[in-house]
Amino acid sequence: MLVRVGGVDQILPAAMAAYRRRLLRQHFFPDIFGEPAWDMLLLLGGEGPQPVSALSVAGGTPATTGLRWIARLQRAGLIERIDDPEDRRRRWMRLSSAGRAALTGYFGRVENGVASVTGPRDALVEIMRIATSTLDLARATRT
Repeated sequence: MLVRVGGVDQILPAAMAAYRRRLLRQHFFPDIFGEPAWDMLLLLGGEGPQPVSALSVAGGTPATTGLRWIARLQRAGLIERIDDPEDRRRRWMRLSSAGRAALTGYFGRVENGVASVTGPRDALVEIMRIATSTLDLARATRT
């Protein structure tokens, strides 16, 4: 679900709820689960554009590791860099149209109960179907 806040599309409340669940899980199970890329995507989807430093903190990683995860997300086409209009030295990151489409598709399927699968093969088939439809949607929004 997309919500427009301050002229920016945000994926609320599902992304923030997922991010809060991750923080709660990390509180009870520290150093067991590490999903920095997912946490970064959830923060961008839930709160909109963020400075690079905030994404590293959200990912629970040191700054250099955070930068590597950010670079991976950029190469995957899920996020993009934007300039800070007030301070040209700072860089902000936001979801790309493909990243927004992927998160929207994911949370739409979760909210509709489509995320449940019966086994590994079904999970793989569902993931491939979602990925294909997300890529098709991302390509359509570029043109």
